[in-house]
Amino acid sequence: MKIKLLFLPLLVSFILASCSGERTIEKFSTEKPYTVQISKQRSLYHAEKLANRLNDMNLDAFVVQYEDTIEGDGSWY
Repeated sequence: MKIKLLFLPLLVSFILASCSGERTIEKFSTEKPYTVQISKQRSLYHAEKLANRLNDMNLDAFVVQYEDTIEGDGSWY
């Protein structure tokens, strides 16, 4: 019971400390384009199927092949 009572104020103070501070959100512009990774697939077929579904929703989607040489996992799309 004492551990719970000690843990609760620590948790509350951590939550309050992490919520404070100003955050700036930059707006999208042609000078600062961005990409968002939606999924990571082993199969090129599944990656293209997902890209086609996103394109059907009027989202600019594309597939990029990534060769994992660090862990030796092979190709990802």
